[in-house]
Amino acid sequence: MSFRARLPVIAVVACTLTFYLWTLSPSAGWADALRLQLDAALGGSTYWFLEDVDRTLGDGWPFQFLAVAAWDHPLYVMLAQLVVPLPIANLAWRINAISAVAAAGAVTALFVVGVKMTGDRRAAALAAAALAVSHTFWFQAVTAEVYAIHALFMLLLIGFMLYGPEHVSLRVRFAIAVMAGLATANHGLFLLTIGTALACSPRSVLRCGVRELTVVAVGFLLGFAPWWIQFLRMWRIGGLLATVQGATGLPVLADRLWTSPVTGLMNVVGYVAWLTYQFTPFGVAIGIWGFVDLRRRSPAAFRLLLALFTVHVIFSANYQVADRFTFHVFSYVVFALAMAAGFARLLAAIDTLAIGQRRLHIAAAAATVVAVLSPVALYAVTPHAVRAAGFNDAAVGIPPVGTGERDGIEYFMNPNHRGDDSAERFGRTALAGLADDALVLVAKDSDQETYLVLRYFQLVERLRPDVTLELILWRPSMSMPAAILERVRAEAPCRPVYLASLNSRSYPLHDLDEAFTIASESGLHRVRVAASFQPAHQCGAVPGARPTRSVQSFVQEAMRTR
Repeated sequence: MSFRARLPVIAVVACTLTFYLWTLSPSAGWADALRLQLDAALGGSTYWFLEDVDRTLGDGWPFQFLAVAAWDHPLYVMLAQLVVPLPIANLAWRINAISAVAAAGAVTALFVVGVKMTGDRRAAALAAAALAVSHTFWFQAVTAEVYAIHALFMLLLIGFMLYGPEHVSLRVRFAIAVMAGLATANHGLFLLTIGTALACSPRSVLRCGVRELTVVAVGFLLGFAPWWIQFLRMWRIGGLLATVQGATGLPVLADRLWTSPVTGLMNVVGYVAWLTYQFTPFGVAIGIWGFVDLRRRSPAAFRLLLALFTVHVIFSANYQVADRFTFHVFSYVVFALAMAAGFARLLAAIDTLAIGQRRLHIAAAAATVVAVLSPVALYAVTPHAVRAAGFNDAAVGIPPVGTGERDGIEYFMNPNHRGDDSAERFGRTALAGLADDALVLVAKDSDQETYLVLRYFQLVERLRPDVTLELILWRPSMSMPAAILERVRAEAPCRPVYLASLNSRSYPLHDLDEAFTIASESGLHRVRVAASFQPAHQCGAVPGARPTRSVQSFVQEAMRTR
């Protein structure tokens, strides 16, 4: 391929990567981004860094505490070690940049597949740009997340299934299998893509002989090695039953899939709203037009894309987690490919009108503004509009951090994170202002983000090792207030105690009012003992010290109380 032929691809890579690096989160983030930054920085899994198990012995080899539970991502953590030692910006920025590079690759892959599918570079470029600036994809391209890598692998597999040569060498089959294994080691949900793709092409599977299937299986296992090797290591440390429970996530998954038809219908309505927020009503119409056109013009592509879109929508729309919107991104990637076909039909229809090149360019520019530029403006305006309508973070279901140090509406609804160092400012300021030998009590259900931000700066940057961060993890939600009340009564007479928030579902505010006073301090809530309070013990003999735990009991209890 000549340089001139490669030029459009190079342009897409350069423009997209520049855009993502320009809007990249500059430091530590919030939510899952912060958890992955912590994992990547320390080369392990978050719960191994809790104080309950921080003295657990591993095997001494690299990644000895990198687990394979459903919320762990071993390939991502391993890849991150390539950027950890680089002398560029700060560590959190370098980890975030992994997503930017992967997302630029995914957008470029969509452009290439779109050109193959439509034969129209303009249409493919419009679809690629629409995906690049869509809310959730952009959000995950500028923070530490695994989904940009997932999207890249997904588009590579779709491109191969649709436009790879019909008869490929064993070497190519092996390479594709390795890629599929790597993708699954990055995120287990890639198995949905693999299973759906194979179901749409059963003949190609049936035509494979024993030799071909063996080569493919070996290739997949080789690519999947970051997962199964870590699985065996965790089995050795924590026991088979506990490791299987954590690795499959089946107890968690079973609790979070909907069972009511009414709930399912509401979830689908919510998904349609999110889809419209990604691509605007115009983009959604273009995507639907693309599916219709593919059914007539390219039945194989239509079947594969429709099947992938349907399977991922059914899963993500009905997966009952607070950040459900992030799982929609897999179906958005497929929908963007359908948009390429829709844009091709739109441009072809404009061409047939014979309105002249000047008007044709104006029409293409108008489509660009509506499908690509208007979402960027929409995301910038939406947080201001939401607040102007009288809503705050709590009203839209975003938990507060500390005494309100995060603008959650801005963070989650506008994916442009350029200059947003709010998590870093909160973490540094809070730790700097805490009293000596402070104890910070954090309820798992409502304030894990607060805990992770403080833990990141404590472990990664070695700030305030004298502060004890206690995540109350081992109590069910209904007994959480009682557990915190017990800890406050035992510790407050002897050392400075802080609460992560004043969430009445997690903290016993009414009971604390009887013998304690609470005031904002250093971004958290300081608990002070009232003069009338009579402690049940003398300081220096505080009961309830945490016993040494086996890793097997740790994982089993985590699965029960998650």
